Amino acid sequence: MNLSYRIFACALIIASLVAACGSPSDADTLVVHAASSLEPAFEELIDTFENERPSTIAIELVVAGSTTLASGIIEGTPANIFASANTEVMQRVVDVGLAPAPRIFTRNRLALVVPSDDPAELASASSELAMLERYRASSVAQCSVDVPCGRLTAEAQKMLALRVTPATEESNVRAVLSKVELGEVDAGFVYATDAQRATVDGTVASVPIVGLDQFSTDYPIATLSSGDTEPAMQARAEAFVAFVLSEPGQQILERWGFERP
Repeated sequence: MNLSYRIFACALIIASLVAACGSPSDADTLVVHAASSLEPAFEELIDTFENERPSTIAIELVVAGSTTLASGIIEGTPANIFASANTEVMQRVVDVGLAPAPRIFTRNRLALVVPSDDPAELASASSELAMLERYRASSVAQCSVDVPCGRLTAEAQKMLALRVTPATEESNVRAVLSKVELGEVDAGFVYATDAQRATVDGTVASVPIVGLDQFSTDYPIATLSSGDTEPAMQARAEAFVAFVLSEPGQQILERWGFERP
């Protein structure tokens, strides 16, 4: 065997080992499905968890509206963990036997935001009465009632006499926030966490409404059961959920504006 052939053979062996050990395949990926409002917080949770607990099992984050995610999970979309923006949507997954032990891990509240230039002058109104009059004449974005943020918005609008015909109904709260940031509507109902982050970024302003912050939603999380889940994958999933529930995990969530349950 000549030298060049030996070098070539060794290179092939090394490449094979790297591919097998250093680059996780789909089977070596833990998939976390999380509500859209959780995206930045879960990105930090995942980064911190992976740095503190290295593993060959990578973690992939999939975000969308809770209802969309739950429907996908029930229909067979691969997922190992589900974090929903309310307990009702999680219960659908529980009822089909896929989430045997959900835990409440955080809480969020409702907020009304306007574009930074506040074209309808809602945030600058001299009184709440004046603000409400302007609000009722404004174009408002909100989530569809089919998703958690929409149901919470509908409840708040009914109780606080804020009912208007929405200019648009979106499938998740991030889409509502985007409409407001782009100035496509005068105002939008989002979660307090989204309002906090966007206010810091300077893209929106919050409009205080007496009683609005009393409307909150609990977020449950669960590992998903599957007959063919490898023990190592299941253990990794349970470890991540435990981290989310732990003191360090709760501190990360609080930094993003979430509340302890």
